[in-house]
Amino acid sequence: MATEEVIVFTPRGQKSCLNCKHRKIACDRLMPVCSSCKRRKKICSGYDYNLSWPRSGDKRRAATAAVPPQKYQTDTFAFLNTSSWDVMLHYENFDAKSQLNRVGVWTPPSPVRSPKLPRFGTNKCPIYDNEISSAVRLITSRGDLRQDVCGLLRRMSLTDDGVSSLAVRYAMNAISYLYLKKADEATLHQMHAVAALQGAIDRIKDPRCRAQAIAASLLLSLYEVLCPSGKTTVWSVHFDGCMTIVKSSYQDRREIEGEHAVLLDWVFYHSVLYKFSLQHWQQRTPQMAAIAQRDMFIAQIVSYDHFGTIHSTLGCSLELLEFLSQAIDLVNNRDNSKRSSHAIYDLESKIRDINQHPCVGIDREDYHVSGSRKRYVTIARMYQLAVLIYLDRVVRGSAADSRLSRTSAEEGFALLRDLGLCERPFIMVMLALQAEGDSDRLLVLSALENAINERPLSNLTSTEHIIRSIWAQQDLQGNEQADASAILNTVVSSYDIPPSFT
Repeated sequence: MATEEVIVFTPRGQKSCLNCKHRKIACDRLMPVCSSCKRRKKICSGYDYNLSWPRSGDKRRAATAAVPPQKYQTDTFAFLNTSSWDVMLHYENFDAKSQLNRVGVWTPPSPVRSPKLPRFGTNKCPIYDNEISSAVRLITSRGDLRQDVCGLLRRMSLTDDGVSSLAVRYAMNAISYLYLKKADEATLHQMHAVAALQGAIDRIKDPRCRAQAIAASLLLSLYEVLCPSGKTTVWSVHFDGCMTIVKSSYQDRREIEGEHAVLLDWVFYHSVLYKFSLQHWQQRTPQMAAIAQRDMFIAQIVSYDHFGTIHSTLGCSLELLEFLSQAIDLVNNRDNSKRSSHAIYDLESKIRDINQHPCVGIDREDYHVSGSRKRYVTIARMYQLAVLIYLDRVVRGSAADSRLSRTSAEEGFALLRDLGLCERPFIMVMLALQAEGDSDRLLVLSALENAINERPLSNLTSTEHIIRSIWAQQDLQGNEQADASAILNTVVSSYDIPPSFT
């Protein structure tokens, strides 16, 4: 039997081992280790896959490229703090048809914080205490006079259990329950208030019932404005009824004083600022337009000294509110005619020369908190500057860099920076029209935040949304000079109902 030769095949790798490959030498590819590594007494790296990590110092394959910093010139585009809603308003700004047929896309949000349950009717004394009810805080600006409208409304609601007192009480309860997010209770009290008001109107010859009917009518109109599902027609009916009672009861009387004067001050304040809101809300009905044009002639029914006094609840004098009402009337006659120009110039001179003086006893600590004089005088001056800005930017149609608007805004921002907060929506909106720089805009937002923290039950949250929308429209306008009247009309008209600036 012949002997067969046995051939043994030594396995070899398909490629060189990594050590030989890196050293760039020949490799016999023997497995498990090559002869070169065995001869050099090195650990053979084998023939497995190797992840392609860059070696230390290999700049060509570095994980992070060492690229020197370079400056790139930006183009003309910028990112804006806007939404699709703002862009839609921007494109509709100069569309006349959309101005008339606009459908509101945003409604004022409800405050996050909820007030305590109302206590009306549970305790009729003391009238003057430190805790002001939620409804009164909601519908009035803060004033620390003991005989201001806050105390007046509480006295009216708690006088007795007659229909006129119940009308005021139920109306205030309705507003309180509305912000407690209890819609059923709010609607129930609103219906009770309407029924009681009808009974009070039957006794309108009684001076006390007449005053309570005026207060209840205004409260019900405020309820309709604040109610998310409110109807503008109902709102106008209540306010029209309020103005009708005022006109029939007080227009022929001279120098009304005391609580009746406080009530008329409050009605006139809301009348002027409702007029401002309706003027720039393009969906107003003919009835609303008629209400906006109805004047109270407040100067004829209060004393001259009362007419020029700074009232804590109003924030300024009745005389300045009268000038604001006249400025709103001039918006409809905005043209280049000499007659219109002369009227604007004469009104500007009157606003500049107005003398608003604090009330008597402003320094009495038992009636006022510390710093009341400074706060009242500062807010009144800011109101004066805001009316000048409105007259110049909106009525006259001047640009933002006009001398009157620029100087008024500079002083207004300085006063706002010193005061730290401002809870007057009209003032903040007018300053926002002039706040085109980041520093001024941050100041406005900071002041609003402080005011909201101090007065959480207010319309300041919706005011902030209005201001941000105004800024978005200004930024979308670009380098072109934005028309303040067109922007104001666009933003205000985007509401389902006329927004409140009281």
